[in-house]
Amino acid sequence: MKTDQSPTGNVDVAIDVARTHARPIVNETAAGLQKKLTSLIGSLRAPDRVPTPAARSNQLRVAPVVPFLVAAVSGAVTLTLAALHLSRGDVLSAALSLLIIGALLFFLFLAWRLHSATQTMREHRAEKDTLIAELERAKAVSDGSRRRAEEANQAKSRFLATMSHELRTPLNAILGFSEVMENEVLGSMGNPRYREYAANIHHSGQHLLTLINEVLDLSRIEAGHHDLHEEPVDLAAIVTECCQMMMLKARSKEILISDSYDTDMPDLWADDRALRQVVLNLVSNAIKFTPVGGEIAIKVFVTPGEGQRVSIRDNGPGISPEDIPMALSPFGQVSVATDGDDRGAGLGLPIVQALVRMHDGGFELRSDLQRGTEAIVTFPRSRVMETPSAAASATEEPVEWLRAS
Repeated sequence: MKTDQSPTGNVDVAIDVARTHARPIVNETAAGLQKKLTSLIGSLRAPDRVPTPAARSNQLRVAPVVPFLVAAVSGAVTLTLAALHLSRGDVLSAALSLLIIGALLFFLFLAWRLHSATQTMREHRAEKDTLIAELERAKAVSDGSRRRAEEANQAKSRFLATMSHELRTPLNAILGFSEVMENEVLGSMGNPRYREYAANIHHSGQHLLTLINEVLDLSRIEAGHHDLHEEPVDLAAIVTECCQMMMLKARSKEILISDSYDTDMPDLWADDRALRQVVLNLVSNAIKFTPVGGEIAIKVFVTPGEGQRVSIRDNGPGISPEDIPMALSPFGQVSVATDGDDRGAGLGLPIVQALVRMHDGGFELRSDLQRGTEAIVTFPRSRVMETPSAAASATEEPVEWLRAS
């Protein structure tokens, strides 16, 4: 009996053989895949339970298992068909087998690349989610810290406001009564020692009141509660008045103060009291750290950018450039005063820096050991006023003071 050698018969035989060989592989693969999916679904359905490391490992292995199983099944079926075509022995069947194998390899390579890209994308997505979660936690911690800092700052402000009255009232009483006793207003105390003790009490009370005022001023500035009452002021006149106020202290140490001012300087738009405090603090520091018989040079001039600048230079011991940041920090003390002077609390320069910054200006401290110290305060052109004569000549009408743009 002859076997049917028609093309249709050959295809049917190939299909039957492929089904026979592929069915066990497919069944086994499907059973294994079902077990993996059942385990994964069971772990996902567990309510309010954190997956164990083993469960996480199983979940991560399910994703790469599925493509490999599909590739194995398709590869087995394709290789079976190629083997059937090769068994015929003709050229066309061999070419068709090679084409089938080449297509299989191409699609396997393409599937592998797509799978790799998908895995990489998943890893990047997981890293992104982790980073977002960490950023949210850091933001929550930062918000909590900022809230606690604001609460602490408010508590400090309330405490200082209360202590301002509670400390100043008794100090003023101490200063008043000690001054009365020192000057013997109500009669002689009889013993010179008592007058000396009263003078010491008065001096200590003034020093303590100065420290309290400096702490309160710096606290108000840092809390943003220090308001500027701005008006046109004459910077050169303010510096001159402050030097006259400090002249007695300078003469007690035989310190020579020389000053130099540019002529016809326009006024500044600034707070008169704040500028006086800046100049007094800088001149007082210069006198404090200048030795007996030293010199202090004060200059007030217009900058090349048409701003205004104050320079106060002494020939004291100076400080090293590395210590300047500490000198500008609150309570920072990097040098000792000359004999007979107190060191202070280290708040003068921070207050100067803060007040100058509130006027949009700049403060610079230049110093070197054994070469003295120079304090420079610069106000920008935006703070300089136009002179009434210049404005009137431009408009030919009487005008008020104007700020320069």
